[in-house]
Amino acid sequence: MKFAFKNLLILLFLISISCSTDDTSSSETDNESTEENGAVGNKTSVPDNTFEQWLIDNNYDDILDNYALTNDLATIKKFCVDGLNIDDLTGLEDLTAVEEICIDGGDFVSIDLSKNTELKKLKITNSELKSLDLSNNMLLTYADLSNNKLEQLKINEGNILETLFESNILETLFVQNNNLTFLDISGNYNAFLDHLDTRGNNIECIVVNSPQLYRTHSWSKDEETIYSLYCPSDPENPTKENYTYIPDKYFEEYLISNGWDDAKDGFVLTENISEVQSISINETIFNLKGIEDFKNLTHLNIGMGLFFNLDLSDNVKLQRVHIEGNNLRSINLKENKDLEVLTVNSSLQSVDLTNNNKLEYLNLDGNKLTEIDLSNNPNIKSLFLGENNIENLDLSSQYYFHFVKVYKNGLKNIKFGSSYIGNELDLSRNNLTSLDLSLISNDFFLITYENDLSCIKVNPEQLFEGMWYGSSMIDPETTFSTDCSY
Repeated sequence: MKFAFKNLLILLFLISISCSTDDTSSSETDNESTEENGAVGNKTSVPDNTFEQWLIDNNYDDILDNYALTNDLATIKKFCVDGLNIDDLTGLEDLTAVEEICIDGGDFVSIDLSKNTELKKLKITNSELKSLDLSNNMLLTYADLSNNKLEQLKINEGNILETLFESNILETLFVQNNNLTFLDISGNYNAFLDHLDTRGNNIECIVVNSPQLYRTHSWSKDEETIYSLYCPSDPENPTKENYTYIPDKYFEEYLISNGWDDAKDGFVLTENISEVQSISINETIFNLKGIEDFKNLTHLNIGMGLFFNLDLSDNVKLQRVHIEGNNLRSINLKENKDLEVLTVNSSLQSVDLTNNNKLEYLNLDGNKLTEIDLSNNPNIKSLFLGENNIENLDLSSQYYFHFVKVYKNGLKNIKFGSSYIGNELDLSRNNLTSLDLSLISNDFFLITYENDLSCIKVNPEQLFEGMWYGSSMIDPETTFSTDCSY
């Protein structure tokens, strides 16, 4: 009996040792797991003493030991440390309830805000910050990131085809005086971005979404920066072998309706469009990216284009181009040497037609042109330049016109060479004080009302029997003479 009792005691002793060893092992394992990422148990690592001192001063910590209770950090709603020059913001990620962050100064080059999902207002200025990702901060409405060293800034996830329900709601974004070369704000769908300042960077192109195109008047940028639905400088432009990227959904819908594409996924098989000769789209188009792969295109008609620039240099077979809309500022036609018909009624600020000497029909009514050089376009027969801002116009290189309409321009001088006008010359509503038509060989319907013309110079044949007075619209005080003394 004694022997059995003794064995029982030994067994209990061995079990006790085993349990103690297991507890120690378990404790070591727990300690190893909690020490990952600089945390111990329910504590968060705060290696920057200035950062931790702020926590102590605001009663979120009690001792300067490079740690703070994680649960206490999770109660912070406002973190403002202007002028404290914090160099390491490790620990900020556990401020999971913070709604406002303001940091002015500091030598930190990066900051992780991916877990600060309640953040609504952010100010980081005058620091060494080089990169920042705000794609998880969906409640953010205000961000001032001026005067840093930013080279990369991510506002949104995905590309411009992103859904409306997974995007930022920024209303104000200041990023002036950084080192940005590219910016994509197209994911900011749920609210209009009322205030944007990107001055003092090296940004050539800013990617925007369609609604934002109507808000750019309230934004500030450097002169060379443009807004576009597609930027060639975008480092995240998607590529797919043997396919052409079509970011505009309406453009792709047009391709699908014509059997050149079969799925609205932002891509079209390049070989399906390489032989297309004619495109005519009446729907609103915000982005013509992809047009460069229509290598055999001869006719292009866009009924409503809201893109800012258009490069047709790869479409060398183009003969006819018609673009309506109100945003187009520049168009590249330097390689379109077969172009015969060009209509652009938009917001062109300049146009180079030097290489388009086959051009016969030119309609640039309603743009913002201040000058135009037509010296290399002798074959133009129909010319429409109404409602621009052209003050001087030289038409001495053209010899035959059907129509010339250059009304409402502020035109001060116009020069004709030896030429023929078959139907109509409209120079109304300008600032002409002199007009010499004596080199034109025929009579035609003339419109010159609302100028300051007292005399129009004509040749003797034109003056014969006063034929102008019955076939013209001129001011009452305007006369015709072979010698107007100017």
